[in-house]
Amino acid sequence: MRFRKYFGAGALSMGLLIFTTTATFAQTPNSNKISPNHLSCTAEWEFNNVTEQQSGTFHNIVTGTSDWNQTQGNVAFTSKILSSSTYSASVNASLGGGWGPINASVGVNADTSQTWTTSESTTLNIPPGYKEWNDYGTDQDVWYGDYEYLNNLCDYSNQQWITVKSPRTHTIVNKSEYKGF
Repeated sequence: MRFRKYFGAGALSMGLLIFTTTATFAQTPNSNKISPNHLSCTAEWEFNNVTEQQSGTFHNIVTGTSDWNQTQGNVAFTSKILSSSTYSASVNASLGGGWGPINASVGVNADTSQTWTTSESTTLNIPPGYKEWNDYGTDQDVWYGDYEYLNNLCDYSNQQWITVKSPRTHTIVNKSEYKGF
């Protein structure tokens, strides 16, 4: 997280005020002693100020075959996938610390993929005069935030505002268009 909490506690004991803190102090460069002038942090990459802009937004991976019903009755048609296709998670920048900071911030494994293969198909019941097909895709989550490095002196650097797109589930969207006879 971007914010750091430093706690202090005071206690009165026999008229003497005792103050303690949970802040950790770093060693100074010219000494083996701890200096109260420098805080120490665990150096790590972080994904901060995260907003989930969209959740469950459909992303088409592959369009299935279509048929146009030019009869007076309904027609059963199988919308097939002609070529296997995969959609993987993406981010619009280089991830110096990998996907770990993103996964930790959003609470799920964001580095996922969804694949549709030629063995998957769906039967449609096409009404008269309509053309129908299926879009085979995924519902995806989209997050925005600061991907940045926190050094051991608690300073941030290499900050990048990034967009993360993560496919979540297999989704089929049926499409139709009235074409007439």
